[in-house]
Amino acid sequence: MKPASRPKTLTGCLSLRLTPEEEKLITEAAEREGISRSQWLRQAVLGALSCPPEARLLLAEVMAVRALMLALHSAAVPGSDQLIKAAVAHADATRYAAADNRIKAGKEQAA
Repeated sequence: MKPASRPKTLTGCLSLRLTPEEEKLITEAAEREGISRSQWLRQAVLGALSCPPEARLLLAEVMAVRALMLALHSAAVPGSDQLIKAAVAHADATRYAAADNRIKAGKEQAA
């Protein structure tokens, strides 16, 4: 790992406990980026605190398409309100697990 030049002085210190598997994943990720584990963790934590504009735009577009699809379906199929509410509730309840599974499958295909 190469030392990174830092424009500011770092004075705070946090610690955390990891399983050996978690530590290995972090070490490998930092090595792939060519930075220290400390720098990789700092970037990951600070990145998790904010939503990049591109991600916000993508989410806004997906939500707009979702609203449009639901409105069109509701208008085309009279009496489908209960069916739509149930479908939305199911999608909302499973969306993160479904996304995580898809991301995992994509990583496995790439490996």
